[in-house]
Amino acid sequence: MFIDEQPVKFQYSKTKELLAYLVDKQGKSATRKEIATVLFEREDYSRATQNYLSKIVKELVTVLERVGAEKMLKRGLNRYSVDVEAFSC
Repeated sequence: MFIDEQPVKFQYSKTKELLAYLVDKQGKSATRKEIATVLFEREDYSRATQNYLSKIVKELVTVLERVGAEKMLKRGLNRYSVDVEAFSC
């Protein structure tokens, strides 16, 4: 991801994977459980997995706000997607 031709840095590699997954879904939403299954490649949705996913989502929100791209992420009740009109790919 680039903003003004500068790469956006993420602390966790899974944050970048989350963003890539949502972009790949082309605006369709994904549940937290679906995202966890894809990112962590396992079926369990343990408390530890949920907590780590929360950290990843929080970082994504924080980074997008920092670079002025917060409108890119759409959040609903236990669901996430991207606004495909808010960026070019």
